[in-house]
Amino acid sequence: MGERMSNATAYKGRRDYIACDDLDFGWTQQELHIFREMWEKGKPGYEIAKTLKRSRDEIGILIIDQTRQGMISPRKGGWFGIETRGETI
Repeated sequence: MGERMSNATAYKGRRDYIACDDLDFGWTQQELHIFREMWEKGKPGYEIAKTLKRSRDEIGILIIDQTRQGMISPRKGGWFGIETRGETI
């Protein structure tokens, strides 16, 4: 049984368009630590983005990645965390 190739490896050099190529999906260990801590504390995604000086899109993709990797769990309020319309619930 061969090693599984990622889509990126399988199609390298044959792409006409790469989605979100203007975004930065690289993260330092310190950024990941801050992100996970804020996520677990129920901070909204837009506040995490502001703290890490990242776009909301980059944080959104990180949420998807970290959930898929089992590093964070889905939470009540999702992106908004424990805040709704500026009020803590």
